[in-house]
Amino acid sequence: MFIRPMIKRLHKYKLIVPMAVHCTSMAIVMVLVYCSVPNEATQKPTSNMDVLITPSRYLSILIGFLLGFADFTITMTRSVICQIAVPDYRAEIFSLTRIYQCVASCVILFISPYLTVRSWILILIVFLLAGIAAMFAVLCRTHNNTVAAPIEPLEEEKDEKFQEEKTFA
Repeated sequence: MFIRPMIKRLHKYKLIVPMAVHCTSMAIVMVLVYCSVPNEATQKPTSNMDVLITPSRYLSILIGFLLGFADFTITMTRSVICQIAVPDYRAEIFSLTRIYQCVASCVILFISPYLTVRSWILILIVFLLAGIAAMFAVLCRTHNNTVAAPIEPLEEEKDEKFQEEKTFA
């Protein structure tokens, strides 16, 4: 898609690009949910349709796509951060982060009947900001250009004509 060319062009910021895409897609999801879901809908059935955007299946498909896209970008970022931070045990560390994600998802599913949509969004914003801060802390501590990136930088293709012209000059 468009992430690969962005990472290639902005190779100096190789992990910031997918994290920025993740944050952007999550922000769009939160705005769409806030504008299209009644506040009490997570607690009880409601006929209150005091929303800015009328819910539809196309909106649900868009939100589902954006959530999947956000999961893809955060998984890519997480795997590269594990490789940078602990190169000898990257698979084990990545597995631990996935276990944490599963446990956090289970906890949220059990407490969701007690939360409103605004509470959900506030919790997501807090944890998204905490995740961004943690990612930047790891990047600052392990700043190393020799580690592998999700995608290698663009290299200029060497043209035979260019090489010949350089030889004659």
